[in-house]
Amino acid sequence: MPKKPLTQSFDLDHFSLAVLKTLSKDELNSLATAIRKRILEVVSQNGGHLASNLGAVELTIALHRVFESPHDKIIFDVSHQTYAHKILTGRGKEFRNLRKMNGLSGFAKRCESVHDIYEAGHSSTALSAGLGYAVAKQQGVNGIGEIVVVVGDASVANGLAFEALNFLGQNHQYKLIIIINDNEMSISKNIGSLGKTFNRIRVRRQSPNLPKFWGRFLNRFKMSVKSYIYDNQFFTSLGFQYFEGIDGHNIAQLETYLKYAKKAKHSVVLHVKTQKGKGYEFAEEDNTGIWHGVGPFDLASGVVKGDPNQKMYGEIIADYLLEKCRKNPLINVITPAMALGSGLQQFKHQFPDRFIDVGIAEESAVVMASAMRQAGLIPIVFMYSTFLQRAYDQILHDVARTKTPVIFCIDRSGIVPDDGDTHQGIFDIAFLSSIPHVVIAMPKDPHEALSLLEVALLYQEGPFFLRYPKQGFAGFSYQTVEELPFGTWEVILPVKPKTVVAYGPDVWGIKEALEKAGLAGKIGLINARFIKPVDYELLKNLATQKIHLFVYEQVIETSSLATMIKSAIPEVSVTSLALPETFLDTGKVEELKALHHITYSDLIKVLKE
Repeated sequence: MPKKPLTQSFDLDHFSLAVLKTLSKDELNSLATAIRKRILEVVSQNGGHLASNLGAVELTIALHRVFESPHDKIIFDVSHQTYAHKILTGRGKEFRNLRKMNGLSGFAKRCESVHDIYEAGHSSTALSAGLGYAVAKQQGVNGIGEIVVVVGDASVANGLAFEALNFLGQNHQYKLIIIINDNEMSISKNIGSLGKTFNRIRVRRQSPNLPKFWGRFLNRFKMSVKSYIYDNQFFTSLGFQYFEGIDGHNIAQLETYLKYAKKAKHSVVLHVKTQKGKGYEFAEEDNTGIWHGVGPFDLASGVVKGDPNQKMYGEIIADYLLEKCRKNPLINVITPAMALGSGLQQFKHQFPDRFIDVGIAEESAVVMASAMRQAGLIPIVFMYSTFLQRAYDQILHDVARTKTPVIFCIDRSGIVPDDGDTHQGIFDIAFLSSIPHVVIAMPKDPHEALSLLEVALLYQEGPFFLRYPKQGFAGFSYQTVEELPFGTWEVILPVKPKTVVAYGPDVWGIKEALEKAGLAGKIGLINARFIKPVDYELLKNLATQKIHLFVYEQVIETSSLATMIKSAIPEVSVTSLALPETFLDTGKVEELKALHHITYSDLIKVLKE
């Protein structure tokens, strides 16, 4: 007799963990389907991290059934895979406003819920955070139960994660339950020897469910035998029990292992295999990372909305480098797991031997680049501004201090939409400008970006940082590259008593705003394409003319171009329009600019005063 189809429906707008713990096996599977449907509906409208969240649904359900959040601390590494977690912990109704201003963050956010134990947006912090809670628990802080860390197979290969594992391996009085969520992907395919080790592990048979008739003693005995048989030398050498091949989409099996780990006296590692993009065919078949973070898309066809022929800044620069590489065998490209996001797919395909993906290891990428340059190669590092922060010491100590001419292509510079306070590019000028021997430039358009790249390739006195925003261009065609004198600015509109200084795409945006306001003949406009060094000769000339400069920037005002101008030529009169010392919440670029009063309209008002 065929099984009656399940028609269970759930009110995800008002779901609670109390309800979750009462559900049957069939109801849990139905719940997982309902959650996936909600995630797909919302992400197809708002954009977001899709594939990782579709793959983590059953794991999240099992975690919240076995553990008592928030007493038990469930910490998600990076926390971009917390969509199911948000729905299960009472935020299903608000989930429709995911990644919108005043809506839910795409990451864990402590101000949203007591169940968001630790905030993160960058990789590999969860193990150290878990250790922090373990130390607090050991020292008698109340309200801390089990400490569960969910970390991706790509994140666990980062040095920060290794440091935490090393400490935990030496201090067995602290217990963590470590869940390796293995979906074979970070943003793009995982690389490195640890990734290959995980690949070998995947081909072994999956661990079966433990039969219900086993008693508690035999159950624990079998678990111990499994840990020995499925020995992984890396984890067991640190003194952890290690279990591999766990089906991340089998809730009953997940619960069995989680319950064992909960009862264990010492740290346990559960290697859970999940399918990134599960439940959505287009995401399941993705091998490049297109569905890792995606904009709004048509749910039925899987077609991302917007112009498919648009090229982002990074792709335009990388494609230009293809011809340079054919002529110059010394050029190499390095990226820390950013091949797709940085537009490097074609370069990777055409020059695989000169494309180096170090994985989630920004510090290593920078030191490698420094040594490669000193050995005679020409390394170009592609990295997001927000991740460049992770390599600050290496930039200062290993590149700038030695005046090594490494080129950095810094994507997502300036205000970044939708991803909130962990992914902004508003701090790089502040932390780079204080470092000696550093050059910082930002083009007004892709053509100028290629001209600045040519300057960078010739520059020999230290590192060159070419920053650009998250912006696409339709119908871009490569033209003859203009030769730019090093360190010079460009006068866009003739200098007037009131003159605006800007850089990046804001140059053209401000020009258009001035024209619409009827101020194009009354207000000057300068393109400060070199942010450091400033154009001293031009500034000296402006100072003699008593020109008042209005410096417009999408970065924090502290250590901005405006402050560098004031420091270089104190007699120049400067008004700064920039961000205050703040972290930006989630929102569109224009929404965030309006919130902090730095829209073009705000600039026009200041100019008219």
